Amino acid sequence: MSGAPRSVFISFTPADRAAAEKIHDALAGRGFATWMAPSNLSTEEAHTAIVRAIGTSTDMVLVFSAASNGSDDARRELALAAQHHLTIVPVKADSAAPDEHFAYELATYNWIDASQNWDAALNQIAAAVGAGGVAAAVVAAPPPPNVPPPQPQYVAPPAAQPQVVYMPYPPQPKPKSHIFRHVVLTIVALIVILVGGFFAWVYLSVMPKMKEAENQFRVCSAATDADAIVSACSTALKPNPYATDKTQFGNAHAHRGKAYLMKKDYADALADYNWVIENGTPMPFDYYYRSLAQRGLGNTAAADADLAKSSAYTPSAEDRALEPAAATPPAETTTPPAPDTTPAPDTTPAPDTSTTPDQPAPDSTTPDQTPPQDDGNGAQTSGQSPNHP
Repeated sequence: MSGAPRSVFISFTPADRAAAEKIHDALAGRGFATWMAPSNLSTEEAHTAIVRAIGTSTDMVLVFSAASNGSDDARRELALAAQHHLTIVPVKADSAAPDEHFAYELATYNWIDASQNWDAALNQIAAAVGAGGVAAAVVAAPPPPNVPPPQPQYVAPPAAQPQVVYMPYPPQPKPKSHIFRHVVLTIVALIVILVGGFFAWVYLSVMPKMKEAENQFRVCSAATDADAIVSACSTALKPNPYATDKTQFGNAHAHRGKAYLMKKDYADALADYNWVIENGTPMPFDYYYRSLAQRGLGNTAAADADLAKSSAYTPSAEDRALEPAAATPPAETTTPPAPDTTPAPDTTPAPDTSTTPDQPAPDSTTPDQTPPQDDGNGAQTSGQSPNHP
């Protein structure tokens, strides 16, 4: 033997234990120190022993088969052998082709095929291990038939003592205060909640009531019968904080005012058209309809003034039918004169008792030619002259 002694680590899967034992026996018989994982170790113990054995070995014989392709342990052992710069001898125990990982990792190594002839393969394995400079027997003569070959005693290398290196911890930076950010986020969250709540209240509470008010105005404008118009528009015109469209109010007043004209209710018609003209943008026909209400109430001058303002409007036959037949001025109460209770004076002439026998009595049958006179108190005096004897 020449050169430094070689220590061989045999890597295998549990399915290939028989092949690994063949290689172990052959190398041990040729004087190599070999190590393979015993079958009686627990998983944790086996892992620890494998790591130590690879760290103290110079060569690794990889027993490869179909089971090796799916073995994570075989991949790890191959990686550890590469880290420790072991000479790797891949041996094919069957005809399985290596997968991409093993094909890549072992691309530069010479494979020994033991699937056909184990005797020739064992000699090639011993030669490959010896080529690395081992002091191995070239090919020792086989021992006597009845004498078993000596079994090498494996001496576990001393466990390496781990070195503890103390590294000082770097100073920790002072934590930043996030109070301001938390306050800002809280304020933003409150604003979002308030705005969202407001819009939810508008959508769930205000919008239905506004739609209800719009529907009432829609019913008012769609009615055609005079009584139905008055009823529907009066409902729509009730005070409602959710009805704020002035145009809708003006249309409802105008529609109801025309219905009042149809019903000859000129006072209510005048009130509606007064609202339209005073609170909106009056049109010529608004003045025309108000003139009809004014004329129906006997307000001729006001009716003529409104009619003059509606000169741009041409009344239809339906409008002409609304004109009042005659003015109905308001009735005036007259007090009859009190009856004259002054008694009328007696106009019968008194008999003349001063006549003498020598003078004849006046002829009572001679009519008095003087007409009756008014005494200024409403009573009439006789037609006798004051100077009548």
